[in-house]
Amino acid sequence: MNDRALKGACVSGLNPKVFLLFLALLPQFIDQAAGWSITVQIIILALIHIAISGVVYMVVGFSAKAVLQARPRAATVVSRLSGGAMITIAAFLIIEHVIH
Repeated sequence: MNDRALKGACVSGLNPKVFLLFLALLPQFIDQAAGWSITVQIIILALIHIAISGVVYMVVGFSAKAVLQARPRAATVVSRLSGGAMITIAAFLIIEHVIH
């Protein structure tokens, strides 16, 4: 695993939203009357989520890499648009914080 993949896995794995997702969504899929313990059910559901997320991230990552390497101008546009979006979101958050 290269440095970028390891960094991405760490950032995704340590993201608190993942834990909130598990706390909010997984309990509704737990069957207390099932033959498996609640712990085992949660672990299985978490592993399914990790596997599906991994596949989606890989497809998106490899697709984006292929498109952006083939079109350097598109890479520049995407970088500028995402940077502008981040600045806009930051400005809205600052304004909202000042107003409230």
